[in-house]
Amino acid sequence: MAHKKTQSSGNSTKIRNKILSAALDVAASHPWEFVAVKQIADAADLKVDEVTARFQTKSDIVAAIIDVLDTEVEEVFSVVDEDAPMRDRLFDVLMERIEIANQNRAAHISFFKSFGWTKESSCADIALLKSSMTRMAKCAGMDTEGLFGGIYLSGLSLAYLWVLLTWVNDASPDLGKTMAELDRTLGRAESLVNYFKS
Repeated sequence: MAHKKTQSSGNSTKIRNKILSAALDVAASHPWEFVAVKQIADAADLKVDEVTARFQTKSDIVAAIIDVLDTEVEEVFSVVDEDAPMRDRLFDVLMERIEIANQNRAAHISFFKSFGWTKESSCADIALLKSSMTRMAKCAGMDTEGLFGGIYLSGLSLAYLWVLLTWVNDASPDLGKTMAELDRTLGRAESLVNYFKS
């Protein structure tokens, strides 16, 4: 009985991974906002019901893909470097996230361009961004609790979205323009924080 449960769990994980992989493939060649669940099911060689049984909406699929991405970043930064300045820590964490996303560049650009495409998806997109940036802030050891923590988190989210506008158009192998923009953006944010603290 235990063997059957393990086998069933393994099959379920395999199907889930097939769906996520298929979604990345489809998103890489189609605007995500216009992708139908059937396209993902066809790419995964599954029935639509097999997809919707695991992910009710496309937003759920994106959330699962982003969770995998953020988990990879968390594994890299499992220990916070307390000796490094916060700006440097945030730079390293956010750049790591961008570099991992860049491995499936076309798909993640498609996701980004569909951000807030409809009123229904806006809430899910904003909630996902907040959740993701909370995890990234934790990787950098940034406090997100209390009034100021919430303000810092909102600022981090906006800063990250701003940098992604550069990343979308940065096809260089070393993502030099993206790194420069991230550094500038974090510098401006740091100056603003210091101003309010003084």
